[in-house]
Amino acid sequence: MLIPTQAGLRAGVFIALTGTCCLQAWAQIPPMREHDGHALRDQHERSSFVAPEVVPERKGPMPEHLFQSIKQGGPWVPAPVGQLGPVERIFMSLLKSGAWKDAKAFLKNDSPDLNLPNEIGDTPLTLAIKAGQLDLVRDMLRKGADIAQFGSGGYAPLALAAFTRQELVLKELLRHGARVDQYSRHGQLPLHLACLVGDERVVQVLLDAGADPAAFNLSGRHALAEAASNGQVGVMALLLAQGVSIELRDQHKLTALHAAAAAQNSEGVAWLRQRGATVPGPLTQVLLDKLAEGGAGSPL
Repeated sequence: MLIPTQAGLRAGVFIALTGTCCLQAWAQIPPMREHDGHALRDQHERSSFVAPEVVPERKGPMPEHLFQSIKQGGPWVPAPVGQLGPVERIFMSLLKSGAWKDAKAFLKNDSPDLNLPNEIGDTPLTLAIKAGQLDLVRDMLRKGADIAQFGSGGYAPLALAAFTRQELVLKELLRHGARVDQYSRHGQLPLHLACLVGDERVVQVLLDAGADPAAFNLSGRHALAEAASNGQVGVMALLLAQGVSIELRDQHKLTALHAAAAAQNSEGVAWLRQRGATVPGPLTQVLLDKLAEGGAGSPL
């Protein structure tokens, strides 16, 4: 028979006391169902567990009211244009029909809202610009027409004047503070549009007003490339005379020669090559070869 020693008794008592303390401490811990998952304000505070809301399984179609925002067009479509009032409707009708004298008289005697577009986005100012009605444009600007509001075709006023070759209207808009760096909705700057249509006088006016020939449009092209794509040699000559490099790279690291080749514009390609334009890469060379195969006697 084993008789416990005094040391053994002390060890046994210690183990028993330790076990009792652990059991008492465990009893003070709230069960997991009573935890709320959030940090307590006090380490000794106990809080009731709140079970997360369980979304019941859906049976049948979604409630109709959840689709109301989609039926109204949703947030991903352009905001609808304003509704024309009676006065604006009459004025817009005069402009659309080309009754310019009547429109001018109507504007003088009445006060239509000049910044309210019609159902297709036309504004009175852009309609007058498109038609080259300088006097009417002046009257509208004096009566508060917005110099920067998009109108016909998504064009800003200055861009529309550049695209329609309205030099005098363009100068009037610049005098009233129109910005040469305002993009139209389709991503074109006034200078790009003037280069595209080949109006050297408008290009010069825009350059004098501070337009940057190295700026990129939404497609990543600069003004020289836009002119080259349409074979506008007069505009290209003007830009080179203004110090634009014939090797100026666009946002895609390509040059005006590439733009002319991509557009299959043999006149633009020939003009640039005669002035020392180099091939910027193999893709451009492929386009040039394709253009050269297009007809005998090609100047390439």
